[in-house]
Amino acid sequence: MPDSVYRLQNKRVLVTGSDQGIGQAIALRLAKEGCDLVINFRSNEEGALDTVKQAESFGRRAIAVKADIGQHTELEQLMEESFQALGSLDFLVNNAGIEKNADFVNVKEQDYQSVVAVNMTGPFFLAQLFAQRLKDRKQSGKIVNISSVHVALPLPHFAPYCNAKAGLKMM
Repeated sequence: MPDSVYRLQNKRVLVTGSDQGIGQAIALRLAKEGCDLVINFRSNEEGALDTVKQAESFGRRAIAVKADIGQHTELEQLMEESFQALGSLDFLVNNAGIEKNADFVNVKEQDYQSVVAVNMTGPFFLAQLFAQRLKDRKQSGKIVNISSVHVALPLPHFAPYCNAKAGLKMM
């Protein structure tokens, strides 16, 4: 394989929502590129452990850390466990996301708040924690926010999701 394939060799990455779907695919590609990983999950521990196992099959270190990105109180613990496990982090990939299907006029405030918390507010404050840790260590790093095509192409019945992902894109 060309050397460029290994340009991420030994980088340490936290990928939120990496127990399934797009997040899992991102994490596994990063492992294939040579990254050590923190696999974040909210409730799908089986999926997270599967992602860890697959990442390890590429010869990488990987751990699973349970944390709900929508719960501000869990963000500091996620960051702490990530830094302890890998020694530091080079990248944060804000991928976790949730949707609630409802007509615009039927969206409940609690559902709106939970979607915004996971898709926009949590990633904002997790990025802030990450940036502050790197600043304190005089270390550089990168933050990648995974948004959605539905920022520009509204998805019927998912207004809170579209709003939150648009906010994340602006961040």
